Amino acid sequence: MLSQASFDFSAPAAAAGEVERLEQYLIRQGANWTPAKQILADLGINDRKLRILKGQSSNRIISGPGCPGYIHINHCSIERIHEAAERRKSQIREMVRDYIAMKRLAHSMIR
Repeated sequence: MLSQASFDFSAPAAAAGEVERLEQYLIRQGANWTPAKQILADLGINDRKLRILKGQSSNRIISGPGCPGYIHINHCSIERIHEAAERRKSQIREMVRDYIAMKRLAHSMIR
């Protein structure tokens, strides 16, 4: 019998003040999307840290698949929020399809 590897997929918590620092940065950037590369260079963080901070921002930082970067909710129109949410919804559907396909493949390998 194969043993199953154990993985910890939980993201480490942001250090005190990191989310607020990113929020203040994006507020200063104004109503335009700020590309991830610019944020990484200006704040000296890596892409994983950026995603962690966005995830811990209680949705005050808007981004998602197909978005041209990141923007603070204070500068985001209702239309932009809906568009980002719809893109996320499409990504969820695709991930569920992939999940089902992977589970079917695993089951077929067991048989």
